[in-house]
Amino acid sequence: MAARDRPPRRVVAIVRIATNHPIPAHGGLRLPDHILEALAEAAGKDQIPMIVNHDLSKPLHSRCIRVAVVDLPDGFKAVDGEFEVDADAWASYEAGLRAAGAPGGMSFTFSDMFLEIPPNVTEKSASFDLAGDVGYFDDETLAEGASELASVGAVRVGRLYQFSYEPACRIIIQIQQGGAPPLVQGAIAAVSGALSIALYNCLALLLRKREATSASSPVQIELHTRQDADGSSSQVLQVRTDNEDVLKHAIDKLSDGMARSDKHLEWESDMDDWRAP
Repeated sequence: MAARDRPPRRVVAIVRIATNHPIPAHGGLRLPDHILEALAEAAGKDQIPMIVNHDLSKPLHSRCIRVAVVDLPDGFKAVDGEFEVDADAWASYEAGLRAAGAPGGMSFTFSDMFLEIPPNVTEKSASFDLAGDVGYFDDETLAEGASELASVGAVRVGRLYQFSYEPACRIIIQIQQGGAPPLVQGAIAAVSGALSIALYNCLALLLRKREATSASSPVQIELHTRQDADGSSSQVLQVRTDNEDVLKHAIDKLSDGMARSDKHLEWESDMDDWRAP
């Protein structure tokens, strides 16, 4: 077998996904037992993709071997598991930890939906789930951004909790066009002008109003544009920028990305186009 035809090497990673210790960054929030159980169940069914630093372009291609909720000596609980992962991706992840002097470990993300905004148009062309990281956006700012999307459809608004070493400034928008059940067929052929304007106005507002933190990395925007029958995303278009002009170019060409079969595309400013990572 030629070297290029060999299957990727796999290793077993033993990881702690989450605990219910109080989290100072989120006001002392403690995860309830049912969230830990739900995490364990989803991880055991390989329903939670394992990626590096919440970056969709760095998948570990994991397969769960074992996962369980365990009691810790200090009286708290944790979700521990063993996963088979891509060896090269795991080695790169560990090298990054060593270089940064970071403690390592796994993290996870979840959204707490706190508001529903009805459409302010008679005939809606889309509906949305919008979530922004609570370390960068307060409820008022998220609601203000969501009101821009309400010009074309209903919006559910959520707080995004990222339990990681250094959470990125992350915005996630799930787009469902047409008001029908979750999109399960092909790519969306076109994005209406009204939808493009609403998306840009929402995201530009959030870029301007995000709270200052010690993190200097660009905002990570994820547009989930299609869904599989089980509700999971089958296409994600990602933009990393602090620049409103870059954002406008990406939104203007959103139809081009949505018309492609790629599951993950990133906006490349130098190319002025979407590319597969």
